[in-house]
Amino acid sequence: MVFDSAPIWSLHRLKKGSSFHLFDSYPELRRTLFIPDEGGRARLSFHAADHNPFVGPALELLMITHLARIGGVILHGCGISSDGRGVVFAGESGAGKSTLSQLWAQKEGIEILSDDRVIVRRQNGSFRLYGTPWHGDEAFAAPGGVELSRIFFIRHGQGNDIRTLSAAGAVREMLKCSFPPLWDAGGMAAALELFHSVATSVPCAELAFVPDHTAMDFVLERAGGTLNPGNHGWKPLPP
Repeated sequence: MVFDSAPIWSLHRLKKGSSFHLFDSYPELRRTLFIPDEGGRARLSFHAADHNPFVGPALELLMITHLARIGGVILHGCGISSDGRGVVFAGESGAGKSTLSQLWAQKEGIEILSDDRVIVRRQNGSFRLYGTPWHGDEAFAAPGGVELSRIFFIRHGQGNDIRTLSAAGAVREMLKCSFPPLWDAGGMAAALELFHSVATSVPCAELAFVPDHTAMDFVLERAGGTLNPGNHGWKPLPP
């Protein structure tokens, strides 16, 4: 065994790949996901009577592994898009992702890609933002596929405030708010390199906010009235 996340899943190394054992303590849900080392097709094995083979984290484990190989990662965050640009509001559980997704959903021209988990992927020299099927309480989920223009690391505050992060600070926050392949040294090295590239290419800041419409107005005011910096440009964030 290489990695144990009992009672949900464990990872075992085989000669030509990785084998994730899911729900070993629950015979009716037991399944195995094999992912080959050299690419090719993954294989999910499950009981013939199982009517929903994708119960549990099988698809997410597959996606985490695949993204590490192609230059991507899943972030714990609310993702929104407008005018072809995307913004992530990342944070750990309880930071306010569902609250922000509710508030942004009330703004005209805003699409909520996810209220809980998004994908950031390097493509053609820039970074793209995608939604995922793993939504949160508000059940926002859309495929997306827009250019990533900014990342905010969120927390509840007494007022609305933005503080620009250094590259090192942004990498630290991404580590706290991401789902990299912790069980794979090569995958973790790739994730850290990706985080550094994002932090040095995409503006990252800490956002403290109060849970009402003033938070949205505050962010938009800093953005010059639009989330698309290609139209009007972002106002410089305060240090």
